[in-house]
Amino acid sequence: MAKLICSKKVILPDMKVVKNPIGKAIGLMFASNEKIARGICLANKKESRCGITTIFCTQSLEMIFVNSKNVVVDKVILRPWVLSYVPKKPYKYVIESKVSSLNYIYIGDKVNLMFF
Repeated sequence: MAKLICSKKVILPDMKVVKNPIGKAIGLMFASNEKIARGICLANKKESRCGITTIFCTQSLEMIFVNSKNVVVDKVILRPWVLSYVPKKPYKYVIESKVSSLNYIYIGDKVNLMFF
């Protein structure tokens, strides 16, 4: 589990953290509205520019891409059934949640990910 904090404000207090390849490939596909609202953090071992898909997602998702220095390098809202989205810069973490839950986070912001 993890907490996403930006500008001393807790944005997502109870995110699931996924580190294994199968879990990262599935992400929020087939997830309930409650799980999507809680959010998910897909954690990589190192920075990359791997594409993200929303095939089998039931609703649009808001995503931020965070590098190893905890700086937001990209932000996007993806509709369901997008085959692949490749972020503008390499990232280490992808935070996925419902649309409008990440409204106050912008590209260039420094975020704090508290893992517990």
